[in-house]
Amino acid sequence: MAHVYHKGNLVCFYKHDNEKHIPFFVAKNHNMISSLSDIPPSEEVVGYSDIDARVALNKKLVEYMRSCFIGSLANDFHDWEEEPKGNVRGTVGYFVSNDVDDKHEYLSHLDIIRYSGANLSEEMLGDCNIAKWVKLPKGTKVKESQNGITFDNPHCSIVIEFIVNINHEWDLKYHPDGTTHTICSVSPPCERSITYFATIVYTTKFKKELSGNPKKIIYKAWSDKLFGFINDSFSLS
Repeated sequence: MAHVYHKGNLVCFYKHDNEKHIPFFVAKNHNMISSLSDIPPSEEVVGYSDIDARVALNKKLVEYMRSCFIGSLANDFHDWEEEPKGNVRGTVGYFVSNDVDDKHEYLSHLDIIRYSGANLSEEMLGDCNIAKWVKLPKGTKVKESQNGITFDNPHCSIVIEFIVNINHEWDLKYHPDGTTHTICSVSPPCERSITYFATIVYTTKFKKELSGNPKKIIYKAWSDKLFGFINDSFSLS
């Protein structure tokens, strides 16, 4: 289960299984990501009863999750032919080259931000990785969707959706075994924290017209790696 912590102006995503895990890009840039997503302070959110205000908050939290994902993709899985950094033992042998060719799709940091709808800056992505691009399988296009991102190419379409439950929990705490509980408090809202629960839905659809193409196995391998990367870094529903 993915959790989004919110206290004052601080918003920070983390994966929660038996322990907290914050992707490196998110940990390094959480203040900037939440600022660019224009999420209001937690003490303002507490009083939201208006439907439009709640819908607007949900949209901003989805935008925040989208930005966390794109930043982490550029930082940890920028080359679809390689393993995500989290799967590489040590740093020896992890080679980064900015050479390009016509066998793959190379999206500059500006393009991946523009096409995905992520609220990030080129500087943030440039600061996290030596690579100046995100390398994807040939023919792959990145598109912003209402609740996430779509990767579409002639062989398959991968849809990633971020679902955030804004019916938050106050002052969420964790037992040693990883289960959660809340505590009672009489402190004012500005001194308390909110936790939203988020799920990520991952769907891959292979296209019938190219179902017999021998290259399908290549795209399936990429889809499997992307699935594993999201599950390891963000947690899937």
